[in-house]
Amino acid sequence: MKALSISGLNMSIARRRILHDISLDVEEGEYVGIVGENGAGKTSLLKCICGLWNYQSGKISVGGFEFKRDRYRYMERLGALIEYPNVFPEMTLRENIDYFGGLCRVDYGSYTEELLDLLRLRGVQHEKVKTYSSGMKQKVCLFVVLMKKPQVCIFDEPTAMLDPKSAADIRAFLSSLRKRRKLTLLISGHNLHEMETLCDRVILLEHGRFLRQLKSEKTA
Repeated sequence: MKALSISGLNMSIARRRILHDISLDVEEGEYVGIVGENGAGKTSLLKCICGLWNYQSGKISVGGFEFKRDRYRYMERLGALIEYPNVFPEMTLRENIDYFGGLCRVDYGSYTEELLDLLRLRGVQHEKVKTYSSGMKQKVCLFVVLMKKPQVCIFDEPTAMLDPKSAADIRAFLSSLRKRRKLTLLISGHNLHEMETLCDRVILLEHGRFLRQLKSEKTA
């Protein structure tokens, strides 16, 4: 069974075709990168996968559950970080953990302790999130997505607004995470070298079409 499967996906806005017959299978535990210029359709594709935008035709399934047929089980297995998300800045990290943890349907307690160490946030967990740097805030967003233990994660340019050191920290975290959990990741970005270093394979998206699969440094 594929962790994520997309078949014949087409999406239009105001009669303008945004995505053209997109098909993609992602194996369990695989990291796949999507690269393309602004306007290529990367965020549109990820929003369709996350159920944020409607699509006119095609099928999307996560863990064998199709979005339009079994939405609850589909979303239960999916975690996503799209565009510029935020948590509660006036609350501490620990308060955010308790709030979002209450929404989880899994035992998140021991895993959050592991994530605090992996993301190097333990020392600031009792400080208000609004006092964090941009890189730390992005780590908090990743934390909240991962604490529900999703099978598949969708990350939309998670390092785009970060300084080089913070971006490197996020890449290092994602690389280390796959050694601890069998996580499947679909991630978009502009930086081809970054995607090639992190992912098992990288696919070029242009004008809403998959053009070709690029050779990844991991498989070169």
